[in-house]
Amino acid sequence: MKHLFLFLGTILFLSCHDNIDLQRFGKESRLVVYAFPTDSDSIRITISASQPLGGSIPALHVTEVRCTTNGHNGRIVHAKDTVEGRFPVSTWYAIGKHRCGDEIRIAVRAEGLPEATGSTRIPSPTVPEEAALDTVYYKGNLYTQIRLNLPSARHQSRHAVRVVGWYAPEDADVPPRPEFMEVETTAEPLLNHHSNVELGFGSADDFYHRMYTFDNSTFLSSGAVLHLNVWQQPGIKACHAQLFTLSEEYYSLLQSLNNTDNNVMASHGLAFAFSSYTNIRGGYGCIGGYSLAETPWMGGGSEKGRGSE
Repeated sequence: MKHLFLFLGTILFLSCHDNIDLQRFGKESRLVVYAFPTDSDSIRITISASQPLGGSIPALHVTEVRCTTNGHNGRIVHAKDTVEGRFPVSTWYAIGKHRCGDEIRIAVRAEGLPEATGSTRIPSPTVPEEAALDTVYYKGNLYTQIRLNLPSARHQSRHAVRVVGWYAPEDADVPPRPEFMEVETTAEPLLNHHSNVELGFGSADDFYHRMYTFDNSTFLSSGAVLHLNVWQQPGIKACHAQLFTLSEEYYSLLQSLNNTDNNVMASHGLAFAFSSYTNIRGGYGCIGGYSLAETPWMGGGSEKGRGSE
């Protein structure tokens, strides 16, 4: 979340369900709102304010936060106020039952700033029909490969996939922890959005929070097998895959962040930078719904214990 606020801190263009045009700066600060509803009992709503071009970071005094689920008002709780990278951040929670298919609308008001509103719908999850773990030899290196059998579907859906490794070093003083692992996208056409030439000429294979986006438009009626190759690393005892089904808003945000991160040439002034995305009316940020399906932990002698957490 800190990365998002720092990235948008100086963006001033008002937009709704659109790309932020970095050439159309304004002079006023706007609210920056992020919330990612899923089928759970609470929605975290994170609020900040943008820094005007040539101006100072504004104070943030949130006066009202509203969240409706299918038109019904939910209970709102203020959690904390902090500072992240010099930007004030206010965190709130919408408390209540939220299910797949629900329409979520969020509105935020703060002193001296325009009201910011956005909406999304929580999609139903896509559950892999089968998951398998193997070791493969690819481009002269050994990889751990997770294969996910994705089902056919009646309608197009948008996704992100991530591999999580369980890092347990030999040093007993270092506690084990999950780590997001880099996927070799050249081994999977669904994730390889660049040609090898493009990857070598100004696009780094780097994805926000290691979330790799794709959609099912090419395998609607047939299903597909997703091949996720990750480096074999010391200390990684097991791994599993997370398959996110994304709303259009969340998918567009991730694509925008990934394009911005990947565009190495633009950071050196050699190419046009990709614009960022917002679906917030009166401000910027994103209200994006998602659902999650996870495979069991695979590999290692203690996968049964971790899979039951």
